[in-house]
Amino acid sequence: MTTTGNAAFQEWWATTWLEKERIIGNAYGTEIPANVIAYDWDDIDLRIPGACAMQFDPHPKNNMRHIVASFGLSQPIGPEAVTSPEAPSGEGYEIAIATSVEARWAIGLIGQLLTYVRESSTVIGRGHRLPVWYRNLEEGILGKPEVNEVPFGNMRWIVVWPDLRNPGGFDSSTGYFNVYFCTTITTEEWEFAKKTSSAHIVLLLAELGYAQKSELNRKDSVTDPANQTRVQRILKLSTEQAEMELFERFST
Repeated sequence: MTTTGNAAFQEWWATTWLEKERIIGNAYGTEIPANVIAYDWDDIDLRIPGACAMQFDPHPKNNMRHIVASFGLSQPIGPEAVTSPEAPSGEGYEIAIATSVEARWAIGLIGQLLTYVRESSTVIGRGHRLPVWYRNLEEGILGKPEVNEVPFGNMRWIVVWPDLRNPGGFDSSTGYFNVYFCTTITTEEWEFAKKTSSAHIVLLLAELGYAQKSELNRKDSVTDPANQTRVQRILKLSTEQAEMELFERFST
C-alpha cells in the first residue's frame, strides 16, 4: 500500500511528476510553464492529487498559441499502479485548450472537465463532443445554459481530439499519455460533426486556420458562404479519409 508520507514514495512522486511536467513543457513551450494554477475540491472523492493547470505563452513549439493544459490525470497514484512503459500512465491523458489570446475561461473550464471526469467516471477521449457555453470572455460553463441565461457568443460545444502535432502521445517511465485538445464549436458545427464525424469538423477548422484553436468570436464555419466549396468537399469524405487528411496535414 502506498504511504504518502513515506520518503521513498515522496521521492518517486517528485521524480515522475517532474518528468511528465518537462515532457509537456518541452512539447508546448519551455520546461517551466509561464504559470501554474492549482485545482482543489472539497469532496475528497473528486480530488486529483497535485492537479493543476499549466499555462504556456505563445512559442514556435506550440504554433504561437496560448495553451492551458491540465496536469495530474496522467500521474499514477503510486508506483504499484505502474505496470509497464507500454501501458497508460495514470488515466493516460491530459486535457488542453489553445487560444490566440490569453483566455481565463480556459482555466476554469479545464477544472470543470476534471470534475466531470471524476464525478461521472467518464474518460474524455478522441472525438467526444461536450456542451459548453460562456457567460462572458472570463467564464465558460460545462453544460447547456438555463432558459433565463443569455450566453455570450455562438460557441456552444467543444470537440475533443488528440494533439494533431503529437498524435502518438508521449512516453514516460510510468507509461504513455496523450494530450487531448478541446476546441470550441458552434451548434451548426456540432450538427455537421454529428452528421459526419468529429474528424470532419476538426479538418474543416484546420483548413480555415483554426487547428485546435478555440475562439469565442469567430464565424460559424459551416454556414459561412465563403466556405461552401470546402464544406461540400469535406462532407463527401469518409471518416477514414478525413482522419487520413488530418494525419497527412500535420505529419509533415
